[in-house]
Amino acid sequence: MSYCRLLTKKHIKTSLITFAVISAINGCYVKTVQSHYQENYRPQLQFSPAKYWMNDPNGLVFYNGEYHMFYQYNPNGNSWGDMSWGHAVSHDKIHWETLPIALTVKKDEEDEATEMFFSGSAVVDARNTSGFGTKDNPPMVAMYTSNYPQAITLYNGKKILAGMQAQSIAYSLDKGRTWIQYANNPVIEKPPAFPINYESEYKNFRDPKMFWSGKYNKWIMVAVLAKQHKALFYESHDLVNWHFMSEFGPMNAANGLWECPDLFELPIDGHLAHKKWVLIININPGGPAGGSGSQYFIGDFDGTRFVADKESQYDNTPPFGNLIENFEGSYDSIAWTATGDFPGQYLAYGNQTGQQGVKNYQGNKILNTYTAVPGSDSANGSDTPTGTITSPSFTIQKKYIDFMIGGGNHAHNPAQSVSTETSINLLIHNKVVRSSTGTNTETMSWRSWNVAAFLGKRAQIQVIDQNTGSWGHILLDHIIQSDAPKITANWSDFGSDFYAASSWNNVPNDKRLWVGWMSNWSYAGNIPTSPWRGTQTFIRELELQKINGRIRLTQVPVHAFNQLRRQMLFHHQRAIMINSDDTLLSNHQIKAKVFEIQATLNPAGADNIGFKIRTNGQGQITRVGYDALAGTVYIDRTHSGDSSFSTTFATRHNAPVTLEKDGKLNLRIIVDTSSVSVFADKGEVVLTDQIFPDPSSTGMDMFSEGGSASIEGLTIWKLNSIWTKKSNP
Repeated sequence: MSYCRLLTKKHIKTSLITFAVISAINGCYVKTVQSHYQENYRPQLQFSPAKYWMNDPNGLVFYNGEYHMFYQYNPNGNSWGDMSWGHAVSHDKIHWETLPIALTVKKDEEDEATEMFFSGSAVVDARNTSGFGTKDNPPMVAMYTSNYPQAITLYNGKKILAGMQAQSIAYSLDKGRTWIQYANNPVIEKPPAFPINYESEYKNFRDPKMFWSGKYNKWIMVAVLAKQHKALFYESHDLVNWHFMSEFGPMNAANGLWECPDLFELPIDGHLAHKKWVLIININPGGPAGGSGSQYFIGDFDGTRFVADKESQYDNTPPFGNLIENFEGSYDSIAWTATGDFPGQYLAYGNQTGQQGVKNYQGNKILNTYTAVPGSDSANGSDTPTGTITSPSFTIQKKYIDFMIGGGNHAHNPAQSVSTETSINLLIHNKVVRSSTGTNTETMSWRSWNVAAFLGKRAQIQVIDQNTGSWGHILLDHIIQSDAPKITANWSDFGSDFYAASSWNNVPNDKRLWVGWMSNWSYAGNIPTSPWRGTQTFIRELELQKINGRIRLTQVPVHAFNQLRRQMLFHHQRAIMINSDDTLLSNHQIKAKVFEIQATLNPAGADNIGFKIRTNGQGQITRVGYDALAGTVYIDRTHSGDSSFSTTFATRHNAPVTLEKDGKLNLRIIVDTSSVSVFADKGEVVLTDQIFPDPSSTGMDMFSEGGSASIEGLTIWKLNSIWTKKSNP
């Protein structure tokens, strides 16, 4: 029996310092697992563990020439569980060396976990305020959430409740190679009791992000009350004794759990005299593409309290404009035409009979196509009614149509011989010109269509539900014509696979670098990778820039990423005219699995312009482009490869983009073996999506739909693997 388990049996009976020493001697730190890093879908540009499960990045800190990245890790399997802190370091922000596990799950004699190490942060205590080291050898100090699955009494006498999430610390005196847990952990046992009593939320109090503030001469930490949608701010002068200062929230996106906060200050447009604070809140579910996502607030922090700028605050109320329908009347007064199973059956006070969970709508009633089969629910294939519900004709008078939507994710696809969609469509002359679908959630959220191209034309709204399987229904409320799109949050990334984003402490020259977990809790446990599951994105640099009159958080790959450019596959500086069946790239035999595209698009008279990537000529294709009609950049992974593991995976993700006055759009597209990352213009809009194409899918081409367009400058590089000593695809 290992000491890792023996020493954590119900009552811990030895000091934590002794535990650390014995752990090292007895091999409690799992040895680094080797891999050739050439498995199918293995990322070649982004860090993944050689083996087993990984999720949130933790403890991001720069110290003595090394960028440390800890991460949530299961040392015992390829699914979530036995949460520990894995560890890797980089000297150049690109290549990584995996180190032994830093903090390993504690178990009792029955192999049941007594303490798991959830997300947190790390700092360099350069002033030795904690007393754990010396000024000549300052300690690295980590703060993490101790998750206690069962009730125990710790060696120090503290009584722990089952399910408690409390904040603890550990320190290292050897550059993070070994860690000593503080003997009087946890240092924050429960959420504050004053001025508001949150102690009952002890099961959802987590993810501490701490940093040193020279301006206020103290340590500052922000954690979350996940279910309350609260960020809690603490202060300390020694990293051991922490005092609650203030709270923030709920605000903006608050339909899911708030997790993994971050707080930092950045200059605006590089001007050191003009700075703003950025508060990061990750949310699950409730992200822009469904499932998990990351949002940010811009505001001011006075050392005690964070206040979001007015222009960074959004609410859930309907926008000002011309109401098309709010579904508050009767069937006769609404006068929509229903077919199939829906005549007299589509209005509901939130939930239909047998349904649960519909929320976040406006007013009293909504359109709801759910009808249950007795004994079943909306998520498991019970929802059999089908049909359409169509509005009276109206004239498009404003540039946007905003609406609330929920329900199943089954997109409009005219190529399907048998329709299985659950979607909201905009019809002009009976042709679908705009379409949206749900994200497999009963929580309704705002969406917007850019309809400027159709001003003055007659149109109809069509709700179509042809799906009888899982999540075979649609929810709709408050359809309004407006002068601007309805915004509910500032999203860090509009793709599906960017979560738990966090930034590095102590980076030279005060640069702000961050990384996110490249997955989504909607399907993370089922993605088809082995012997590992989980990837971190490549490192991105953050800035605040004023764009179109608004301060935006921008992000681009760190400059060192350019070192991976291996071979220029294509380069053309002059305008290239493209049409729908353009074959310029395939004519030049441009093929690659891991590559980068830099392009300037000019839609001109086209409706849609972009790139077909990771194609195989047999139906596999990922499309990345700009939809000029909708005013969005998108990644369409509907046919990108394996999506059998999730009903929500094969879809298109969109992000609103306003073109510059010259009508051009700069795109940087980075394609890995199993992901696509898109950075638009200055990096104010980013999308990150996983894809799982066949290894043979290496083709690419350009396309233009609805007219000719041009690409005014195009360069494509094949990229080196970051595992150059192991692999070089």
